[in-house]
Amino acid sequence: MNKKQMFEYISLKSGVNSQKVKEIFEDFQEILSDALCKGEKVTLSGFGKFFVVDRKSIKRRNPVTKRMYYTRASKVTIFKAYKKLKHCVN
Repeated sequence: MNKKQMFEYISLKSGVNSQKVKEIFEDFQEILSDALCKGEKVTLSGFGKFFVVDRKSIKRRNPVTKRMYYTRASKVTIFKAYKKLKHCVN
């Protein structure tokens, strides 16, 4: 399902104009992004939580040249689904 299909589905299900649904969703994305950029956890009850973790630098080997190198340390966004969503998917 892409964004447009999701907007149409929410619009049909809720009776709200699809343009208004799009605006609300874009606001939600902005709020979620801002919170994660600040390092905050975002919890959506019954759905899951989003959070940021630090990924350490790791020593790797290039399979072609056999040279060793280190990956860069970085921050990664993680989504952890709650039990209800996991059960639904499985």
